[in-house]
Amino acid sequence: QYGADPGFYRRVMRMPLAEARDVGVSGGLFPVRRRFWGELVEAAIRDGHLRPRTDVAEVGAMLTHLASGALAYWVANMMSSEQFGEDMARGFAALLMPYATRAARPKLRARLAPPGEAASRLRRTAS
Repeated sequence: QYGADPGFYRRVMRMPLAEARDVGVSGGLFPVRRRFWGELVEAAIRDGHLRPRTDVAEVGAMLTHLASGALAYWVANMMSSEQFGEDMARGFAALLMPYATRAARPKLRARLAPPGEAASRLRRTAS
């Protein structure tokens, strides 16, 4: 969705420099984002992609940090939408690999391939 109108999303998402007095506003975002990613981790566990003993809160927090970091670079117009998507996919694959079930690992490995090879490897693992 960001690619449809990157200028709009970059303007909306740009955060002013945080100061101690702003922690109430900016600090409120982290729990919401962590909950969002945690719900996705729970769904991945239910669907058999992540191991049942995966620590949902821990992995949700790590996904939040990864996404927030990449998003900050995208918002600052330091990377293209395409690069943002590629970086997110590869970062998530690297982060989730230790928690993945045996069946899910081939798709994650394919995402970790060098950028030119990743698309062809993903097509092969989908068949």
